[in-house]
Amino acid sequence: MSSVPPVPPQQPMTDAYGRPYGYGQPYGYPAPAPTNALAIVALVLALMGISIGGVVAGHLSLSQIKRTSEQGRGMALAGLIVGSGRSGSLGSFGSVIATNLLSVLECCVRRHSGSAPRRVSMEPAAE
Repeated sequence: MSSVPPVPPQQPMTDAYGRPYGYGQPYGYPAPAPTNALAIVALVLALMGISIGGVVAGHLSLSQIKRTSEQGRGMALAGLIVGSGRSGSLGSFGSVIATNLLSVLECCVRRHSGSAPRRVSMEPAAE
């Protein structure tokens, strides 16, 4: 039988500084933290015009980002701000429209009922 000669021990591979590979700092950049999915949802909902969804998802995602150190804080804030702005502008626009409609309705009711609007006098009452 033929005998296989023993394999001589090999030196571990080293880097330029003589350190064996597998120790020390790894090369390249660390993996980035994942982006919070709820932050993306908040921004998309706010931009689509579903402002309440954007506000709620923005608040929830900010809470999650603080707890988990994920990325996406800017998107969560943008969704929160855009959603708040849209709901605020829609609310004020709605109140202006409602006020105008009520005043027109009051004029129509008074005109058809035959009653004239009351005049307010700024003169003192006679005694």
